[in-house]
Formats: sequence, structure tokens, C-alpha cells
Amino acid sequence: MKSLMELDPNTKLLHDMVDSIPDKGFDKNAEQRRNALHNKIDAVEKTLSENDSNGATNKLQNDIKDKLEKWLVDYEPDNPTQPTKAEALSLVDEITNRLSIL
Repeated sequence: MKSLMELDPNTKLLHDMVDSIPDKGFDKNAEQRRNALHNKIDAVEKTLSENDSNGATNKLQNDIKDKLEKWLVDYEPDNPTQPTKAEALSLVDEITNRLSIL
């Protein structure tokens, strides 16, 4: 049986993380920035589906992490499911490290 869709757990974590950041966690235009991050994560997923872990690592570090550093602000989460800026950046580093082992 062939799967209709494969789900990469790394990109799923990233999508969930972006969805969990409240509007106040963004410097401005939260909805637009959130959508842009989702598009960038989709690009990483496409790169991974092509078995290009180096390309995915590059996109994570030089695109997604860069944008998180620029677009997120330090804020006080309303609940523990909302990642801080530091936690979001740490997740990108953790996934990058996982991919560099492949």
C-alpha cells in the first residue's frame, strides 16, 4: 500500500511551533510572518523529500533561523505551549543537528 503523503516529524514540529507562537511574539504582521515561515518550512520539507539533507540544513540555518531571529520578539508566554524566541531558535538548532547526522 502506498502512502498518499509522507510526514516528516522535523517539519511537523516546526509547523506546530510556528502555529503556537502568539501574535504578540512577532515584531509586526504576525499572520503574514507566520505564513511566510510555513512556506519556508514547506521548502525544507520538499528539500528533505529529495534526500538533500545538506540543502535542508542550509535552509534551516540561513533562512528559517535568520527570520525567527529577526521577526520574533522576547515575550512572556501566556501558557507553556507557547514557545519563547529562545525555544524556537533552539528547536531549529536541534533539528539542524539531527539532519547533519544523516
